[in-house]
This record gives sequence, structure tokens and C-alpha cells, in this order.
Amino acid sequence: MKKISDRVYYKEGYSETDRPVLGLIIGRNMTVMVDSGNSPRHAMDFKKELDDNSLPYPDFVVITHAHCDHIFGIKEMNRPTIANQLTRDRIGELKQLDWNEPAISERIEQGIEHPITKHMLDIEFPARREDFIRLPDIIYDKRLELELGGVCCLIETIGGDHSPDSTVIYVPEEHVMFLGDCLYLRNVTEENVHNLFQKLLSYDVKSYIDSHEDDIISRSRLEEKYLAYLKGIS
Repeated sequence: MKKISDRVYYKEGYSETDRPVLGLIIGRNMTVMVDSGNSPRHAMDFKKELDDNSLPYPDFVVITHAHCDHIFGIKEMNRPTIANQLTRDRIGELKQLDWNEPAISERIEQGIEHPITKHMLDIEFPARREDFIRLPDIIYDKRLELELGGVCCLIETIGGDHSPDSTVIYVPEEHVMFLGDCLYLRNVTEENVHNLFQKLLSYDVKSYIDSHEDDIISRSRLEEKYLAYLKGIS
């Protein structure tokens, strides 16, 4: 576990099996986990990290978006899970699918599924995959604020073309924001880039945490990413 402050921690991701960063926000009264992991094994490893570091188990799990690597640990965490309506709807669609080898391979051939999902599951979750996807319990519209006790957790849907349900989790007292995957733009246009980065930079943030980068992103580095996107467009 990486410690940002006494109230904010994160577990580094692992690119080989597409494990995203998992976050932990600790208040006096409640603790929130950011994303659930890419498999039951990932979620179990996170719980072991909590035990090893004498950190509290989460009271809630907040989902940044409905891609498989962020939601397949929900059932294993077995905590009330918070998501926006778009995320909930997408998880409901994924729950209806078969996740055995032939079904995934067929979806890959059709261009519906990304090959990295099969690679991830072959390593992380090789056992029978039946009824392992759990729907979120608490649904909000665009913005939800949780008072954890001495620290606030602001959950806001910002959308974007990586995933329309993309959500950030902002901790104002610590000047920290969990980004999910929102920086990974698919359709790089000046409008998309400007809208996203202006929104992210409008918060008083010193440390941005990307789901697939182990290093914390400073404000100045985020501004550099913004300029690099714009330079690539021009």
C-alpha cells in the first residue's frame, strides 16, 4: 500500500494482468474503497494488504466506471457499492453475458471484447466464472458527497469518450483525486481534450491518481499532459 497521507492510501496496479490501482479513503466514521479490482483474487489481495497494514476495511466501494478490470471484484469485497446510473446499467449488461472461454473468444472475434480481458481472466480468474458479477447497491445521478468524518469524499461523473460513465473521486481536505481511466481518450479532439482537462484542473488538487499509473501525477504534470494532447492535435 502506498501512503499519501494518514487518510488516503492506494494499492499499485499490475499491468501484466491489467490490475488497476485501488484506493482507500479513511475517515473517523467511514472508509471508502475506490474500485473493486479486476477479479476475486485481486480483491482478496487488497483485503490482505489491509490486514497486513492494520488498515480498516471499507464501508463502501465506489466504482469509477464499468470496465471489467474495475468491477470484477465487487462480489468478493462484499460491501455496499456506489455507482452512477450509467455504470449500473452497463454492469447489468455484463452480468447477462457468458464469461467462459468460448463466449469470450467469440466476442473478441466479433470485435465486441478486447483481447486483454481474456488475458486478464485467464491468469486472474481461471476457475469457473458463473454468477460472479454483482450489481451496485447505491445509485446516484451525477454527483454524490460522502462525509466520512473529518474528510469528505466527492464523487462526480465527468463522462468522456474513454467511457461515458467515467467518474472521479475527489478528497478536498487532502487535495487528492482518483481519476479512474478518464485520461485515456479514444477520440482525441480539441473539444474533448479541453473539456476534460479544464474540468480536472478546476479542482484544488495536488495529487492525481490514475488507475494505470503507479506514480502520482502532480498538477504540473497533468498540465503537461494537457499540452501534449493539444500539440498532438495541431
